[in-house]
Amino acid sequence: MNSPNNQKGFSLIEIIVAFSIAVMSLAMLYNVQSNAARASILYEEYSVANRIGKSLLAETRSLISNGAVNSAGSFENKYFWEVSYSDYSPYPAPETTQPTGTLVLKNITVEIQWQSIDRARSITINTLKPDPTQFESVL
Repeated sequence: MNSPNNQKGFSLIEIIVAFSIAVMSLAMLYNVQSNAARASILYEEYSVANRIGKSLLAETRSLISNGAVNSAGSFENKYFWEVSYSDYSPYPAPETTQPTGTLVLKNITVEIQWQSIDRARSITINTLKPDPTQFESVL
């Protein structure tokens, strides 16, 4: 006869507990991995949108010189962009005129929108650049 003290191996309860711990650990690792993959995709999307915005800002000199006020387009049918230009005045009152000989600035806004994994996302880039038309008479 076998006595209870001479048993070798694990009981069913011990195996079930060990299996449950292993399943919970794997589930947590899967969750961490999927969050990392999602974050990586999101980072790549923001990176592409930022490069598009910087590229559009680099093109603004020629667009302003041609008299464009707004322009829009898309990149890879995923990223939709819009560039708008307006005169910038540091003076609060609209009737105040700038002193002669001052630098004329353009307020440039670039907005890029795209549909991400879970929702629509966008970035907006604002900058001030000198109006290139004021330098045409100098050149």
